[in-house]
Amino acid sequence: MELEAESRARTWTPVLQVPDETVAVATFQWKRVPLTRGVLLRLAAIAAAIVIACGVLAFGVSEMLPKTYGARTEIVYPLSANNPSGDTLRTDRVLATQLVAIKSRQVLTPVAAKYHMTADQLSKKIIASVLQDSEVIRIEADDASQGKALKIVSDVSTAYLASAAKATSNVDVENALRKQISDANTKIATLNAQRPQSSAEVLQQQTQLNIANSQLSSATSQLNQLAINDASAQTVKSLTNPYAAGKVAPKPMRAGIAGVLAGMLIAAGVVVLVLRRRLRDIPADQFG
Repeated sequence: MELEAESRARTWTPVLQVPDETVAVATFQWKRVPLTRGVLLRLAAIAAAIVIACGVLAFGVSEMLPKTYGARTEIVYPLSANNPSGDTLRTDRVLATQLVAIKSRQVLTPVAAKYHMTADQLSKKIIASVLQDSEVIRIEADDASQGKALKIVSDVSTAYLASAAKATSNVDVENALRKQISDANTKIATLNAQRPQSSAEVLQQQTQLNIANSQLSSATSQLNQLAINDASAQTVKSLTNPYAAGKVAPKPMRAGIAGVLAGMLIAAGVVVLVLRRRLRDIPADQFG
């Protein structure tokens, strides 16, 4: 009996009496706030006004910003010669390299000088991208003047095509081979003009003629092969003439939609604040 009484004494916890009003407030739920039709209409009107105001404000501000116009052109960069294996990673790297080349100083510096700009300033006006799953590179120029944007994109594409053609050209190799052919012909003519007196001199002359003829044949063969390769090779070329892309910025409709979304968030916050204020103003005895 004593042990049982001691156990009850240890497990008993005193409970304080809490007023019903306090319990009601502590267990408050939003559905218990008395919302009449009038209150709901006022909240809806406030929310709608906020959403509309934000959308109109964003649209109006965007509409007043300075206009920027774009011009574009597309260029075909064939990958078959540069990537005969068809490796995707190599293909991506080749095209990425060309995007860097378009905005390089080598391409932009002479163009920028025409418009009294630096290469860095012109680079900010140029956008180069690869059209999805293709060998087509798009060059876009943005400017406050539509006509100037067209001229800039035309000049940049021309400069890039010239640079790309030079990079893939075999002119230096062909010139070197032509010089070898000319030197070999000269040497052959000189040897043929000689009149050797002894059999040893005749043998030496014939040996030199054989070497010269071999050099001539090799250089001629290489030059002909380069000519065939140049004729059959796919080259970087323009796909479309520069064309106007219209206004590219600002975009008032997009800004208006963003403003509406922001207004919805603001309206939700305002509605919550209004409901909390009404909760504070309601007497505690109304919660039952």
